Amino acid sequence: MVKNCNEREKLEKAVLWIGKALEIEEKSNSNKIYSRLLFILGNKTEAIKLMNRILSLAKQEKADSSRIEFLVNASAIMKR
Repeated sequence: MVKNCNEREKLEKAVLWIGKALEIEEKSNSNKIYSRLLFILGNKTEAIKLMNRILSLAKQEKADSSRIEFLVNASAIMKR
């Protein structure tokens, strides 16, 4: 959805669904998707805040270093 869709209505619907999924269980991967959707929809500030939260969760989940590096790079890109 994040990579292949450019229809705002569908992206907004995806934001609602991923939000519901996060209410059930918060995982760094789900948050990453949520953050990217927010960013695409123009909510850059909230997307960056969420990306910082994702980094914290990934560290708590003891994610491998390549995943942490990916998240750091994604955060840097969002901040440009």
